[in-house]
Amino acid sequence: MREPGLRVFVPLLAVAAALFAWPVAGGAHSSQRSSGDSELIGEVYQLLQTTFYRPISGRAIRAGADAAILEYARKRGARAPRIAAADGRGAGTASLISADAARASKTYRLALQATFYAAAAGMAAGTRDRWTEFFTPQEWASFDAPLDPKAIFGIGVLLDIDPVTHFARSFYVIPGGPADNAGISSGDLITAVDGKSTRGMIQPQVSKLLRGAPDTNVRVATKADDGGEREVSLTRSGVRPPTVIVKLLPNKVGYILVGIFAEPTAGEFTEALRRLKREGARALIVDLRDDGGGYISAAIAIASHFFSSAPIVTTLDRDGAAITQSSNDEEPQITTPVAVLVNGFTASASEILAGALQDNHAAILIGTRTFGKGVEQTITRLRNGAAIKITTARYLTPANRDLNGTGLEPDVPVALNKGAMVGDPGSDAQLQSALAYLERQVALRDRATSD
Repeated sequence: MREPGLRVFVPLLAVAAALFAWPVAGGAHSSQRSSGDSELIGEVYQLLQTTFYRPISGRAIRAGADAAILEYARKRGARAPRIAAADGRGAGTASLISADAARASKTYRLALQATFYAAAAGMAAGTRDRWTEFFTPQEWASFDAPLDPKAIFGIGVLLDIDPVTHFARSFYVIPGGPADNAGISSGDLITAVDGKSTRGMIQPQVSKLLRGAPDTNVRVATKADDGGEREVSLTRSGVRPPTVIVKLLPNKVGYILVGIFAEPTAGEFTEALRRLKREGARALIVDLRDDGGGYISAAIAIASHFFSSAPIVTTLDRDGAAITQSSNDEEPQITTPVAVLVNGFTASASEILAGALQDNHAAILIGTRTFGKGVEQTITRLRNGAAIKITTARYLTPANRDLNGTGLEPDVPVALNKGAMVGDPGSDAQLQSALAYLERQVALRDRATSD
């Protein structure tokens, strides 16, 4: 049974919950080469044969390709399509797949490139691995967008709708953006935009009003928690959607939510730590719930803040070769008590971070069992903007735990209640449990210091 989901109002974070990959962009196969569809098939075939984390037969790859070609033909209206027999003497499997795609395209009047793309997708499916996947250029652009978020032009707030007043609310104010510089705070109501009341609007409608061309102005009316109302004129500027949200909770407990392990995440996490240190945080909560993963390099960089000269993750390739990556920090930057929130959608890179902190006794895990994705993928960008994601290794936690299919068990099991809102202790039972644990740890540390 699916556990209740967090009420996450950040579109980027909602996308992140669907990502369970460890993407590594580029690599030896990332260069663009001017050649045709047959060469694309050859490159995909070579990658599957040489990098997939377990041996896969050419027959299985071709069977997957042919099945996908036939399915594409059926979708385009072909009745009872079939792959005509070919003379395979002296031809490699990749050449046979290319020939199958070319004949099907001609026989059933299918778009040639689309038929080859279908074949490539079928080759990936032939591995029978849920994480190995071919992307057309359009599919790759959609997949890559959350991992490399681009700037949008607005005022720098993440919005939700206040359930009581039904006005828009600044769920999170991005540090350094126009709203932050104007003194708008997280939690402030945005009651009107350019004179239009936001009451009863949905979040996309308000976002559309706030966004616009760079260096244009927008009037925003706000109402703070203390009832103070004002209207400010803000100049729109480029603001990159954050992958990390940071705030100081009661009793000086820092809170960092990691929505996805994307290109800017490690840097954003470091800056969040600096901000919490300036604000005097005495403990830290790292929220990895609904975080489906991303770049393993970001997870390793973040883990390095918590301990020095200790293993973070060990990867095992198809030949069984083990590579252990460790923290290189001479001194850990985080010495306060730490709790990590996890749930059934904490996966991949977020499980690497959670497992490293748990095994190195740098934090306790609170929540529910994690997803259990103990394999890693490499993404290779192909010609014409296509790409392929291939499972190339499996990984172990520092204590040599293989969590694939099992996940991480929390130290403190707490079910997520319905209606929980991100970063709101009053509505979130798991967050309340983390706060209670950390307050006890801070009290014990203060008592030991005074003694």
